[in-house]
This record gives sequence, C-alpha cells and structure tokens, in this order.
Amino acid sequence: MALEKFHYTFEDGKKVVLPKFDSIMTVGFARKNRQTEQSELGWLILEKAADEKALEVIDEQALSSFEAFMEAWQKDSGVSVGESSAS
Repeated sequence: MALEKFHYTFEDGKKVVLPKFDSIMTVGFARKNRQTEQSELGWLILEKAADEKALEVIDEQALSSFEAFMEAWQKDSGVSVGESSAS
C-alpha cells in the first residue's frame, strides 16, 4: 500500500513532496526522542522525511515561509510536535 504524500508549494513557486507528518512522527519516534528539545525534534523529523532535493528547496526559504510550511505539514495530518502530554 502506497502512503499518501504531503504536497506543498512555497510562495516562490518551488514545490516539495514529503511523507505525511504522522507517518514520520510515530509513537516509536516520539519515544526514542522524548528527551530531545522541541526545537531540535522538528529538525529531526524534517531531516528524516525530506530527501536532499526537498531540503535544498526548504533551505532556500525565508523563516516565515518555513514556519507556514511546517504548520501546514502538521495540520495536514492533524498533529503537531508540541501536542504530546506523555513526556
């Protein structure tokens, strides 16, 4: 079964395709990284999900565009890095 993907177009017209956020932010990933700071956890998730081509596009973006992208990626799956109360 092929997993659905998240498609995003930045303001500059460049596009990225990533796995759905919740397919990366699994319980196992959260458990193994539970001692990691929230800011670092976001980078770990992104680097796990994105290939080099996608990272190149993302790295070119302004911080405000990147924040909108991360918000949309999480919202698409109905989850976010900061929602866990299990820690």
